[in-house]
Amino acid sequence: MCSSFVSGVPIFIDMNAPSRRGRKRRSWRRQVVAWLEDRSQREIWLLALGCVTLFGAGDYAIRRQLELSVLYVLPVGLITYYIGRRDGALVSLLAAVVWTWAKDSAGDLRLPTAVMVFNSMARLATFLVVVVLVDALRAAFEGERELALTDGLTGAANQRAFLERAEQELARSKRYRRPLTLIHFDLDGFKGVNDRLGHEAGDEVLVAVVEQAGRVLRRSDIVARLGGDEFALLLPETDQAGAKVVAEKLRSALEESLLARGWPVTGSFGILTCLGVADSLTVVMHQADQLMYQSKSAGKNRLSFQVIGP
Repeated sequence: MCSSFVSGVPIFIDMNAPSRRGRKRRSWRRQVVAWLEDRSQREIWLLALGCVTLFGAGDYAIRRQLELSVLYVLPVGLITYYIGRRDGALVSLLAAVVWTWAKDSAGDLRLPTAVMVFNSMARLATFLVVVVLVDALRAAFEGERELALTDGLTGAANQRAFLERAEQELARSKRYRRPLTLIHFDLDGFKGVNDRLGHEAGDEVLVAVVEQAGRVLRRSDIVARLGGDEFALLLPETDQAGAKVVAEKLRSALEESLLARGWPVTGSFGILTCLGVADSLTVVMHQADQLMYQSKSAGKNRLSFQVIGP
């Protein structure tokens, strides 16, 4: 932060603030990445094939006047990152053949067959190195992202991951007028286990809760630990009747399994079903939270329900 004076008035300038040009550049990159992530595998393949064809035609047209070799790395890296290593290897082979045809077999520049084969293999090897590096980069990125979106103790989604997914599902629910249920539950008696048996036992309780939730949820559902002993479930395409079945199964499973292991812990549930609502996620989360507190106030180990929307 620095300051200057104009007509005796101090003006403070944050030297660390990003410039307008920098913000525009980042925004442009985000838009490109978002556009690519929305594409299907077929569309990514067509884009990669189009790039290889375009670069090959350019190589053939300019012959040896310019070198376009670096451009072939783009479709190779693109398809490796968004589809996989095997597809990247196939595009690498195609790019090496097209590059060789365009550069080494054009008119009076035609090279001996042995030389063209050697050049093609060298180019293929270069592209395969790119495939291996991009695949490793993708694996590292996905691993870091998974760590950033996963609760380290229980393996459930963390609050950030849950909010991202809930925002997407809420928007989809509004767009297609499909039901969406959000369940917020809190553990009853958890503090007593921590105080009496220690934090190690408390951690075992939290892990057991997520294990029980995984047994009653579908693959399309998500369980998240919001913090402490608070959890949330997201059930896409689930109306109130379906949500009641899931919540009661989980409540009963927690009561039986935790008590059987000597942990007097139960769950209080707030079940909110949304039918194409226009409310923000903040409002929806608050309503589910209030339902959970209703269950606690009514005696704990209970379910409280509400439906919002037309």
